[in-house]
Amino acid sequence: MRKLLATLVGAAALTLCVNASAETRTYALIVANNGSVDENVEPLRYADDDGARFFEIFSDYADEAHLLTTLDAESQRTFPKVVAHTTPPTLKNVKAQVKSLAEKIAADKEAGIRSEVYLVFTGHGNVDSNGEGYLSMADGKLERSELMRDVIRPLDASFTHVIIDACHAYFMVKSRGGWEDDRSGRTLDSELQAFLRDGKATSNMPTVGLILSTAGAQEVHEWSEFGAGVFSHQLRSGLLGAADADGDSRVTYQELEAYLVAANAAVTNPKAKIKVFVEAPKQDRNTALANLDKFSGGRLALDAPGERLWIEDSRGVRYADVNPGPGLAGELRLLSPGTYYARTRTKLARLNTSESTTLAQLTWEVAPNQARSAVGEAFREQLFATPFGPAFVAGFSAGREASTSSSVQLRSESAWNTELNVHYALGSAILDAPGFEHQLSLSVGGTHEAGWRLAGFTEYGLSTDGSNFGHRAALGFEGGWRAMFGDFSLGLAGRIGPQFVVRDQPELSSDPLGLRVAGHLNLGWRVSESFAPFALLGYGLNVVTTTSRDETTENLDASLFAGLGIRW
Repeated sequence: MRKLLATLVGAAALTLCVNASAETRTYALIVANNGSVDENVEPLRYADDDGARFFEIFSDYADEAHLLTTLDAESQRTFPKVVAHTTPPTLKNVKAQVKSLAEKIAADKEAGIRSEVYLVFTGHGNVDSNGEGYLSMADGKLERSELMRDVIRPLDASFTHVIIDACHAYFMVKSRGGWEDDRSGRTLDSELQAFLRDGKATSNMPTVGLILSTAGAQEVHEWSEFGAGVFSHQLRSGLLGAADADGDSRVTYQELEAYLVAANAAVTNPKAKIKVFVEAPKQDRNTALANLDKFSGGRLALDAPGERLWIEDSRGVRYADVNPGPGLAGELRLLSPGTYYARTRTKLARLNTSESTTLAQLTWEVAPNQARSAVGEAFREQLFATPFGPAFVAGFSAGREASTSSSVQLRSESAWNTELNVHYALGSAILDAPGFEHQLSLSVGGTHEAGWRLAGFTEYGLSTDGSNFGHRAALGFEGGWRAMFGDFSLGLAGRIGPQFVVRDQPELSSDPLGLRVAGHLNLGWRVSESFAPFALLGYGLNVVTTTSRDETTENLDASLFAGLGIRW
């Protein structure tokens, strides 16, 4: 019996050793396209640059890396060694690469080799009239259903990491291009959440992880000082070691999410605000997104907390950004041989990748001044303004566990936002009295991200010709819809409710049971995220009963009105 037990224990130990040391092959497919299949959409500037930078990282990290992009002339000068490795970003080439990778992964599985795949997409996207999200390829649309059916599922890897920085699509992103603007207040978070809970999403693909950008407009997401998409740059910084809070040479999904949240936490300018969505594979939520020991090159220990800094390589390419917090034990990997420069807003230091070094060992000198712009200043002052380290990760993780369940959740605002409207209008006097009516209205309610508005309102009207006065007070419900066009809005609203009417003519009695029905068209301008003045033009109907000594009359009184208002 003892021999049998010893044999079983030995066999189990051997199995564990074999599994622990099982070989893993890593593949990366990067698809980057500046253009859009939709008309009247400006091409992006840096999606191809992002593709080239991701390729440089994954060609060092992975066993195989493939880049589908067409580099523009400037990008070809910046990344001359990458040009020979590019293939046009067409649907045909995407499916051909997926077929090739699927065959290799199947062969790996037969040989007992684990596989890990990184799918990276940067570029334009949209949602069609049927609600189907898609990404723009050079020759057509890669639709949501195709992404799942023809790209992710056929690979059947041990783990698949999906990274997308693109314009809004239901299944994964908010805007990166010129389609939606943060200032519109419409986030599509609810649609994203619904998709991720959908049977067609990752709920039945437990080995798939997601890292997605979920907000912004083109001027926000691409910044010339990065020469890249802001989200993609932040992501690469984290993958290269800036997100390794505990210094164990592994970047987990949780660490990366905390790093991205910290990078954007201090940004208050609505034109510069970026939100992210990160979902680890359900099969192993602690799986490493990046094993930093697989990278070659030198290392820079992030051991000097207190100031935001960034790294540039010898080409002048912005390599990584970080704001080391107390206790940060990670090391940034410097892949390419040669000289790098560590910079802050006031100083710079030279470092060489031939040997590892630390921030504390760098010798600093005064840095030249930089050009300024409004959005640029928001990025310079507020991106990476929050120090990142173990304490931030611990606090972030505790807060997330307290606020989310095991189901897919977004750390997002409600689809409904509270809104207060006040307006003054001038219209014709009630009951054909001489003069004008001065109207003052207050409404409080909720505005949905889709543009719908439901509110309660109160309204007071004063009709006068200087000597005679009429008063009315209404209370009721208002409904409407508003569309955003950049900073401008165009809306329709209708309201209905009982009203009390009083005339100062003694021969006419008051009507405590009148009715107010009105509708108006409004044009607004969003000055900030929470304040917008607007102009309105409307038409109102008053149902008023007048009683004199001789008769009682039901009156249907109509009036035009125009005015100005503000909304918060």
